[in-house]
Amino acid sequence: MHSAGQKLLAVVIVGTLASLGLAATFTLRAAKSDAPSRPLAREAMNERDDVDPSSKSARLLLSRPWFDRLPKSRTDEISFWVFFAGGIGFEDRGSRFRSTFDVFEFERQGSKFDLVFLQDKKRQLVPFEIVECHETPPFDLCLDLKEPLRGQKRLYSWDDDADMDAHVPWAREWRASAEVRAKSIQAAPSR
Repeated sequence: MHSAGQKLLAVVIVGTLASLGLAATFTLRAAKSDAPSRPLAREAMNERDDVDPSSKSARLLLSRPWFDRLPKSRTDEISFWVFFAGGIGFEDRGSRFRSTFDVFEFERQGSKFDLVFLQDKKRQLVPFEIVECHETPPFDLCLDLKEPLRGQKRLYSWDDDADMDAHVPWAREWRASAEVRAKSIQAAPSR
C-alpha cells in the first residue's frame, strides 16, 4: 500500500509529464525571440521623461499573471491571462485542477494590442492601460481594457511576485506551465 506522500508525488509527476507532453504537441506558428528579462513593476512604473507611457504599460503587461478575480482556493474557477514576450499569450479558464485554455498571438501597437486566438482565428484589437489600483485588495495593478476581451473589462495583478505568492501561491506554477507551452509554440516551425 502506498503512503499519501507517495501518491501525491506520483500525481505531481504525472501532471508535470502531461503538461510537458501537451506542450510538445503544439506545432503552431510563432517567431523565436530572445525574451528580455522581466523588469520589476515598481521600476517600470517610475516616471522618466524619455520613456513613452505606453511602453511602460507594455513592460508591465508581459509575463505577469492577470486575474478576473482573486481565487480563494485552487478549486475556484477564474479567468487567468498571461502575455509573454515573443507575442504568445494564454487565457486559462477554470481552476488549478480543471481548466481549458486558449492560445493567442498578440502584437502591441502603442497602447493597443492586436490579438488572434489561434484555435478559431478570432481577431480583436484592444486598447489597454495598466494602472495602479487598490479598490480590489489584495491586487494593486489593473489592466483596463477599453474594449471587452472575452467579457473582461478589467483584469487584476500585483506589482511584484512576493505579493502574488502571499495571496495565490500556486500562480507561479500556473505561469510556469503557460511559459513552457509558449516556448514550445515559439520553437515550432510555421505551418
